[in-house]
Amino acid sequence: MIALYMSLIEEEEQQNKFEQLYFKYRSLMFYIADEVLHQAKDSEDAVQEAFIRIAKNMDKIGDVECSATKNFIGIITKREAMKIYDKKKKRREIMESQLSQDSQGNETNFFDHIADKNSSEVNQVALAIEELPYKYSSLMTLKYVLGYSGEEISQIVGLTQNNVRQQLYKGRKLLEKILNN
Repeated sequence: MIALYMSLIEEEEQQNKFEQLYFKYRSLMFYIADEVLHQAKDSEDAVQEAFIRIAKNMDKIGDVECSATKNFIGIITKREAMKIYDKKKKRREIMESQLSQDSQGNETNFFDHIADKNSSEVNQVALAIEELPYKYSSLMTLKYVLGYSGEEISQIVGLTQNNVRQQLYKGRKLLEKILNN
């Protein structure tokens, strides 16, 4: 399977980096996806989609070992798992008239590298971002914590730039409400 992903990458150096990522993070990625989906087959599908998205965005990944790379991979994986979850949820809602499952699973903390800083304001903002719905918190993490541009985020998560801007705007408004309470 790794050969399929590597065929999406042209440069040999990037292929080597992808291979390192693959073997280092595939178990973590499966764990993240399974926390959302609770089914091995669906989790595997989410991880595969995440690897494809990562392969297409290898130029945005620096050191394999750094926390920013781990966060980047975690965000991509969780977004792919959420897409599968949302599709399955919509199908169940159509087939059953009620859905008895929670829409929220345990959130994975992607702010470990921020928590090390001794700034209470930074920690307060990081905790407030974690309270946001995942579709907003993941984009805000990519934008404000990891420093990606709107265009890069749209490529990473597969949304239009306009949609990314709108979701970031809504996320900032929700964040403002949380911080003002």
